[in-house]
Amino acid sequence: MVTRTRSRSAPRSLSQKAERRSRNLSRSGYPWGNWYQTGITAWAQIMTEEMVDQIDKPPYPDHYCNHYRWRCQPPRLIGNTYQWSNKKGGLWRHNYRFNNYHVGIVDDGWQWSGHLATHMSTNPDDYVNDAIARANPAASAVDLGEFIGELRDLPFVIIPRKLRQLPIWYLFGVLPFLNDIMELTRLSDSIDQRMQLLRSLQGRTKKRRHGHGTALSRDHRIPASAFGLLLREEKETSVRAWSVSSATIHYDKLKPPPKYDTSYVRKLLLSETPFVTAWNLMPWSWLIDYFVDVDGMLRAYGNQVPGYELLSLLVCVEEKTSYQIKVTGVAEGWKGHGRVQRGKFERLNFRRKVYPNPTPRPPTVWPILSNRQLGNLAALGLALSANTKGFR
Repeated sequence: MVTRTRSRSAPRSLSQKAERRSRNLSRSGYPWGNWYQTGITAWAQIMTEEMVDQIDKPPYPDHYCNHYRWRCQPPRLIGNTYQWSNKKGGLWRHNYRFNNYHVGIVDDGWQWSGHLATHMSTNPDDYVNDAIARANPAASAVDLGEFIGELRDLPFVIIPRKLRQLPIWYLFGVLPFLNDIMELTRLSDSIDQRMQLLRSLQGRTKKRRHGHGTALSRDHRIPASAFGLLLREEKETSVRAWSVSSATIHYDKLKPPPKYDTSYVRKLLLSETPFVTAWNLMPWSWLIDYFVDVDGMLRAYGNQVPGYELLSLLVCVEEKTSYQIKVTGVAEGWKGHGRVQRGKFERLNFRRKVYPNPTPRPPTVWPILSNRQLGNLAALGLALSANTKGFR
């Protein structure tokens, strides 16, 4: 297997220095001084791109592609400001003018130019179990065993006894029950879709795309003022993951193909493997899944369709960061105006990996919880402090 590396970059952009001149206002008729340059001269990185991939055609073990790209519109400060100062000899006024002065992040090596942390992993290996479970044509819509367990707990969650029990009452009592009811109302449509999927896989290889969620993180900071202008830097990082599965259902050509009738498909949609049902009915299993995805690994093993084979799996993770800087005002003791022209950059990391004949993997530990999971844990803490009973 041959690995190749390609890179390219655009010429850098050089900024101009700002100019300054002063005048003594205490002396009548005192002339302005000459303009002279001040500040620093900075190079802005316009674009750099690097791609490392393998040129052999998939599916081969660990066929991968890593793509890194940096694109920058150099932030240029434009405007005029002035300030007064008391020096020996009287009151002075200092004027500044700048037409192409770089501010903010202009290079991918700056400290604040990296990606922000999100609750989603950027390693394709962490999505293999979820991708296998989503590609499985035997995946259930509603687990009747778990639904019966929710009915058992229903008398305990009808009415919360205290106000601080409301979040836990809704998240772990009402919401799962309502979701299962909605899935049951859409059961007829799900049966038709699943039956069509099973028939399309018979003796043919079919590719399907599966989404694994998105995450968004924002941050800002206030850098040092530039010639009296107050600046604000804003950065946003988004992560999204998806997979493409290639699967088929083998059958003996000497025998008639299996017929997937309504009763067979209904059984698939309303039942999970016993291991998944037993795990979800265990106390506090959902809390363990927040940190170690045991449920995802068990669902990846749940194949109940004879002859089904997952031939290959392609997992992609895209991490993108955008940045901009803008003028928010003038510092105290300064006058004038200014604006930032352009002042944006985009940083992209794209990772793709191909898994031939993938099999479930041991669950991974997620180091960061999502905002929803943090909210659930906060609600759980409130419920435990109120001595709530009847929740798994």
